[in-house]
Amino acid sequence: MAIPLLKVIAASPGKKGDVSPVLHAAAVETMIAAPKGWCPNPEHTVCLRVTGDSMMPLIHDGYVIAVDATQMDRAQLDGKIVVAWNKDNGLTVCRFRRYDHTEVLQPDNQAYESITLNNTNRWKILAKVLWWIGQAP
Repeated sequence: MAIPLLKVIAASPGKKGDVSPVLHAAAVETMIAAPKGWCPNPEHTVCLRVTGDSMMPLIHDGYVIAVDATQMDRAQLDGKIVVAWNKDNGLTVCRFRRYDHTEVLQPDNQAYESITLNNTNRWKILAKVLWWIGQAP
């Protein structure tokens, strides 16, 4: 499968990601080849770059993530890594967690604080992270 790598940055909490919540409207930087089995909904799968280290040790600064924009059902995303958006922080990559009636974006790196989702901060889940790649040091 040829997956578009968008000219879009998803940031760690504490950094600012791209401001547009519309992933498929972004400019394409290049294409990335991936096995078909890695892309359950290829027409809704795109790649983004990551900045920051809040998802280390899994996802490092500069890695590329592939996301599926059809997988936004919060009931199915508990424990999964997602790309979320709000108008103040832009795109953010984080782990989505549900605790009873509380939903949070939780970084894997314990040096960062979780973000509680509520009506005030208006975070929107845009996509589920399917896989990621990065260059070896």
